[in-house]
Amino acid sequence: MSCYKKAGSNVLNYIGLGLYALWLILLLLKYRAHQDEQYSFGRILFGNLLWYRNVRNLILLTAISLMCFTTPIVWLYRIGIGTTIFISLLALLNIFKKRGYLWENSLFLGGNVLGSFLLFYIYSKL
Repeated sequence: MSCYKKAGSNVLNYIGLGLYALWLILLLLKYRAHQDEQYSFGRILFGNLLWYRNVRNLILLTAISLMCFTTPIVWLYRIGIGTTIFISLLALLNIFKKRGYLWENSLFLGGNVLGSFLLFYIYSKL
């Protein structure tokens, strides 16, 4: 019986990681689609629709829920560090391409860099 439980949570773990990877790919595609000057991280990350009508938000919520219950805590920190670095690179790219407001991109970049350092600090203490 314990083997069945372990195998089931392992499958849910991979489904959660796959959904999260799908969300990151959709995020990158949405980022590439918005090449205008009226760039907004809120619109790119979460969309214009209400949260429950946007499929990307539902994919993210499902992925995070599955990962919180099935993924080891060490892997959650690794995923968090990777995501903050990925979004920081997008903000840095916006600054170099002069897309959107400089203060918004700088604030978002600083917050993500600080978040990644905090996650790495906590990860190193585990």
